[in-house]
Formats: sequence, structure tokens, C-alpha cells
Amino acid sequence: MQQEANMSDVQLQSLLVEEALTVVEPIELKLDQQHAYEIVRWHLEQTLAGKSIPALRLLIHGKGGMGKSKVIQLITAMFEQHSAENMLLKAAYIGITASLINEKTMHSISMISHMGHPLSDETKVWLSQF
Repeated sequence: MQQEANMSDVQLQSLLVEEALTVVEPIELKLDQQHAYEIVRWHLEQTLAGKSIPALRLLIHGKGGMGKSKVIQLITAMFEQHSAENMLLKAAYIGITASLINEKTMHSISMISHMGHPLSDETKVWLSQF
């Protein structure tokens, strides 16, 4: 019986991953997700138009299966359509989520050692750019 429960968990996880990888249109997002998408869209348009605005730092959080990866995939596609991929930095808390958005974990992107070693001065300078 335990094996059946584990198998259904694996199948469910597989379905969630498959669903997360399905690209949607902005209109298909939930209202709060659309709002986040529109904030990023406006900010990108202003930046590409040469307006001097502060860097946007956006945290998208929520329970698993709520559509965070879909929002991030749409935002990524928007940056790709404008040939502005180099302007987008993405990170996730865990490796599975990072793989869904084609990026890295927050620890690896911020160069935090899992061994507890302190950050080098060079790393601190690099991180201060963001």
C-alpha cells in the first residue's frame, strides 16, 4: 500500500512538472499573476525606451502548483521577444523549481557556499551590481 501511495505521489509530481512546462498566454493567468506580469512588462518597456528607472526586483511566491513557474516562463518569453534576456536574472529556492524556469537556485546565483565558506571580496563586488 505504501508503494502505491509513493507511486501516486511520483505520478502527481510528474503531472505537475508537465503542467508547469506548458506555456500559457498572459490572459490565462490569475488576476494577481497578470498584475505581476504587467508590472514587469511596463518596466521592461520603460527600460528599453531609455527611461532612467530603478532596477525592478520582484519576488513571486506561493504554494506549489499555484502557477509561479508559468508567470516566470511568460516573463522570460517577453524578454526573449525583445532580445533582452541579458537584463533578466531569475532564481529559485530549490533545484526542481530552478530547472522549470531554466535558471539556478538562489544559493548558486548569489554564490553562497554550501560548505559555509565566507564570500570573497570579488564575489561581494559582483553581487553588489544587483
